[in-house]
Amino acid sequence: MDGLYFADNNCVLISRTSDSVINWLFVERENTTTWTNFFKLHFQPQVVVIDGQRGLIKAVHDLWPDTNIQRCLVHVQRLALARLTINPKTLAGQQLRPLVLSLIHIRTRRQKRKWLGRYYGWRKRHEAFLKEKSVPTNPNTKRKWWYAHKKLRSVRSLLNKSIPNLFYYVSHPSVPRSTNHVESTNSSVKELLRIHRGLPPNRQRKMIALFLRSKTKKPTQNVT
Repeated sequence: MDGLYFADNNCVLISRTSDSVINWLFVERENTTTWTNFFKLHFQPQVVVIDGQRGLIKAVHDLWPDTNIQRCLVHVQRLALARLTINPKTLAGQQLRPLVLSLIHIRTRRQKRKWLGRYYGWRKRHEAFLKEKSVPTNPNTKRKWWYAHKKLRSVRSLLNKSIPNLFYYVSHPSVPRSTNHVESTNSSVKELLRIHRGLPPNRQRKMIALFLRSKTKKPTQNVT
C-alpha cells in the first residue's frame, strides 16, 4: 500500500498485490483517518508491505492488529543513507554507512542475526558519543543545549523503529521486502500526469481511476 500526491490537496491511496491493483481511494492527504477509511474497503490481509508513513502504520495497528507489517527495506535504506551522506565525517557515521548499505543483501535468518548483532554492537560502542551535547556561544540564545549529532541520532531512531517490522520477508520469502510493486504503479500514474499536465484535478482523478481500473483484475470502484 502507498499514497501518491498529484495536485494540491489531492492524494490517491493505492493497494495492490504483486500482479494487480486491488483498490484505490481519493483523499486530501495521508493520515490515520484516511488510511482507516481505505482499509474498510478491504478484507484484513495476513501481511501488508508499506513505507514508514505514520498515519498508515497507526491505521494498521488500530484496525488490523493481527496483520503483520513488512516495512519497505528500500525506503528505510534510502532515508538512512540520505542522512548519513556519502562521506560521513565521524567514525560512528563511517561505521554505520556500510551496515545500512548491507541491508539490501539480507536474505537468510543467519544474515539477519549477524546484521542485528553488528548494529547493536555499533549502537553500544557509540552510545556515549551520540549523547554529546552542544551549547550556544551566544548568551542570549534561549536554548541551553542540543544534541551534537542530530542526523546520526535520527538514523539510529529510524533503524530502531523499523527493525521490528523490517525482516518479516526473511521467514516468509513470498512476501516482498519493498513497495516496488505499488511504486511501479505510482510511476505509471506520474507519467500519465506528466503527459496530460494542465488537466484540472477532477479530470486528473478520472484519468487516474481509469488507469487503475485497467490494472485491476476485478474492478472494485466506480471511476466517478
